[in-house]
Amino acid sequence: MPVRNAVWWTVVVCLAALTLASCTTVPQQPALAVLDRPATNDDAVPAFVDLSDMAADSVRLAAEDGDFRFYLARPAKDAGFCLIQVADGDGDRWGSACKSDGGPVLTANLLGYGSDAAVVADDADAEDLMAQGYEPVQGNILLRH
Repeated sequence: MPVRNAVWWTVVVCLAALTLASCTTVPQQPALAVLDRPATNDDAVPAFVDLSDMAADSVRLAAEDGDFRFYLARPAKDAGFCLIQVADGDGDRWGSACKSDGGPVLTANLLGYGSDAAVVADDADAEDLMAQGYEPVQGNILLRH
């Protein structure tokens, strides 16, 4: 009888472990159509930009505003997206921020360009950001000055 109980408990523990494992969700890549288009020469960032945390082949120029260019990219690992900001004609001034949890919104401070930027996935609602003073400069990028 004790052997039968041990086998039964082993089965119960294994089923519980399988159930927990199947409930663990892997973050999905947020949709950013700009990252799905083929790369062009315009998508190349200057050589001084460090792409070590990003998938270099995913970088796409998304917007130009004032003296700044804004690129979007995927992180090297995990689900998410990155924003890269490059100042035109100003040496090697640039900055970047990445979100790698699969969430639909990234907010970041900008380098010498107003105060904040937000990147939203294609299907994300940006109404709250716009109520906070963000303005779209591209379908996925909003800036707040």
